[in-house]
Parts: sequence; structure tokens; C-alpha cells
Amino acid sequence: MHTETVTFLKESASKLSVDEPLMVTQNGKAKYIIQSFEDCQYQQESIALLKRVNLAD
Repeated sequence: MHTETVTFLKESASKLSVDEPLMVTQNGKAKYIIQSFEDCQYQQESIALLKRVNLAD
């Protein structure tokens, strides 16, 4: 996972690549994770599936 600052994000938002998740830091601490819509959707579907499996047990 690549790490950048909030300042970098503000300056580069229009040309930002999200081929992999991007961790954004503020004052040296992790603040945000930016990922593609497709990755987010896949993650949410995976969580929903795991919840269904857990409820079935």
C-alpha cells in the first residue's frame, strides 16, 4: 500500500491513480484509505458474504 500526505492528495487529486489502495496521512498519522470503486464494491460484497456464512452457523 502506497502512503502519501493530505497535501499531496489535495495537489494531485485530479491525476490520482488507484491501482492499489492509497493510505493518506495527516500529521504523520493514518487518516484515510482511498481505493477504487471496484475494490470497495468487492470488499463490501465479501463482508456481506462472510456475515451470511456466520449467521448460517
